[in-house]
Amino acid sequence: MYLFDENLTKYIVSILNSTFFSNYQFVFINNTVSIQINDIRQLPIIIPTADQLKQFEEIFNRAYNIQKLKFEGKINESEAEAQLDLIQKELDEMVEEMYMAKNKELK
Repeated sequence: MYLFDENLTKYIVSILNSTFFSNYQFVFINNTVSIQINDIRQLPIIIPTADQLKQFEEIFNRAYNIQKLKFEGKINESEAEAQLDLIQKELDEMVEEMYMAKNKELK
């Protein structure tokens, strides 16, 4: 797996946009609104399995396509936000499940 692999980039963008990482960053790293590059370096990133990577890529692509449709004017903002909220919940569940499993594995 390469650092600049497109799927890995989608994975990192996805987990950085999860509620888990937002809360982690705020509580443990920097409790201000702005996030700095050094803050990102302190985040614990789990190397995903091939299956997890595929799932995160699929979530990323769905969210990207909704945003694209919204900016093209093919769906309205409220419809896009409703769909993105569902994707956000799915993403949050996946990230939390992955980190909870890793936590149990380390104990």
